[in-house]
Amino acid sequence: DEVYQWIQEVYPSGDGRVWGSLQPDRLAERFIGTRLSKTPTLVDDALTVSTEEQRTGALTVLARAARHDAFASQLDEHLTALCTRNSATLAGPCIAASTQVTSPGPLLTALQLISADPDASLDVLKHLSDQLPRASHNLAEWAAELGARLVDALRFRAGTAPDAFNPDLASALNNLGIRLSSLGRREEALAATREAVDLYRRLAQDRPDAFNPDLAMALNNLGMMLS
Repeated sequence: DEVYQWIQEVYPSGDGRVWGSLQPDRLAERFIGTRLSKTPTLVDDALTVSTEEQRTGALTVLARAARHDAFASQLDEHLTALCTRNSATLAGPCIAASTQVTSPGPLLTALQLISADPDASLDVLKHLSDQLPRASHNLAEWAAELGARLVDALRFRAGTAPDAFNPDLASALNNLGIRLSSLGRREEALAATREAVDLYRRLAQDRPDAFNPDLAMALNNLGMMLS
């Protein structure tokens, strides 16, 4: 009876059930963390039949479990490895989960490894960038790293095919300026935004209807940074 009452108090359901769904679920996290420590590939098989939301939920629970004192950070490497070896399906959920936990270290390490991979294609870098929230304290440093990597990749391609890649390069530079500014790296932010303005100005000379709005946006960002 005492255990029964304790469960009702710890996990109040509000609908007459004995076991509610209090979140975060510390007992479930401890159980899942224990299973992951014994079987690091436990989650892999479920990825192909899970939704994006379920994958995000799974990484959120695993990241919380990794912070339990009982595991003493022993799950960090397992969680990072899980995300990197399944980067095609877990990169997006990894970004989302990183914004929902207080200690996203293993997830951020995975994202850094994925974006820094020399074999990461331009499409992969752009896909990661497109999934970033406009602002996130947890992701701020990595977002700037990713932005710089994307700019380098686009600048390399724009050197041989400027018409094809300069618009994307200008956009990436503008976004990088915003990310750097949010970190207080003002000189770097100013340099990136000025380069974006110069690119948009050249693009707008040939196609004003297409690029004048982008030029105005970049100029607005430049003005705020100078202010």
